[in-house]
Amino acid sequence: MKKILIAIAMVSSVITNAQDENIKIGLSNPANGIKMNMNFPSYNGGWARGFSIANELGDNFISFGAFGSSQNGVASFNYGYIGKAYNETYMVFKPNGYVGIGTTAPNSILDIKSETDKVALRLSMPTNEDAASYEIKWDNTNNNVIHRVQYSNNYYNVIDINRVNRNISFTGGNVGIGTSNPSHNMDISNNSTLRNVGVELDASHYTGTGTSHSYIQFRTPNYKTDNVLTDGAAEIGLSNANGNLYITRKTNVGSNSHGIVLDKNANVGIGTTNIPSGFKLAVTGKMITEEVTVKLQSTWPDYVFTSAYKLPTLQEVEKHIQEKGHLANIPSAEEVSENGIELGEMNKKLLEKVEELTLYTIQQEKAIEKQGKEIDELKALVKKLIDAKK
Repeated sequence: MKKILIAIAMVSSVITNAQDENIKIGLSNPANGIKMNMNFPSYNGGWARGFSIANELGDNFISFGAFGSSQNGVASFNYGYIGKAYNETYMVFKPNGYVGIGTTAPNSILDIKSETDKVALRLSMPTNEDAASYEIKWDNTNNNVIHRVQYSNNYYNVIDINRVNRNISFTGGNVGIGTSNPSHNMDISNNSTLRNVGVELDASHYTGTGTSHSYIQFRTPNYKTDNVLTDGAAEIGLSNANGNLYITRKTNVGSNSHGIVLDKNANVGIGTTNIPSGFKLAVTGKMITEEVTVKLQSTWPDYVFTSAYKLPTLQEVEKHIQEKGHLANIPSAEEVSENGIELGEMNKKLLEKVEELTLYTIQQEKAIEKQGKEIDELKALVKKLIDAKK
């Protein structure tokens, strides 16, 4: 009977104030709309559900309520909520303005906590959510937060951030990957175990046939190799084991064919990794060019034209050819076959022989000119003798 009287009194109170278009429950002068003033039970702890929409024949319902506690009859408000019950909330609202989804204790203006390996936040197209979407999820297995873009059930542009090792850091305008203290605009560091990859963009992360060799890779200092690969046909790599920089053709089966090598002494090999000592460039195969400029560090053979130069006699030249089978100071065919030739040095030697040949030609020209004069004198003498006999 007592409960009935209380209910009648509450209804009368609501009706009395309805003339002001405001409804009060537990208040004498409601400001506007519907306003309720409730207290939690007098025992320590309690909750109140302010409004509930439910199917009376089932368990599916949604509640709008408040949760708090009471101490000596004085209630305190903990949070407001939307959900099945105070302990089965979908969203909570704290007195400080913080909102929690998946948690009753938000630590920020919006705090989202998802279940293990479930997507916490998803942004998608309104017309076709499978066409393109952006997701953030928690990977409980590896303790990682994963940012990814989904397109037609495939994932691209995945960023995997580890909560323990702080894989990606943003400090003072610098970005660090693998370091919490980046010192440059982009600082990539990986000092962990052997062969761990710092950055790798593999063919499996994009569409197309591709191969498993399509990636950018920076290995750890222990392995000392950095690689930049395309679709499996080419590779640029640095191996600190011997200090060489390679531009390599890499096949799908993993074999390598070094195209260009730059060693630690700034020597270059094309088509070969064997650069003979003392040489700056080694090439295996043919080479074609429109122009080559050679700047010798040694003396150019203008010394042939100085008075101090001893020009070999033709008899000496003939003797050397008969004994050696080639000109003096010129390598033999056997030496060229074994050691090759140095373009600059060979041009120098050839020019030396050309200049010697020029001197021989001048000497011969002088001798011929002298002989011509002597012949003219002899002709004149013969003519004089013939004329005297007539």
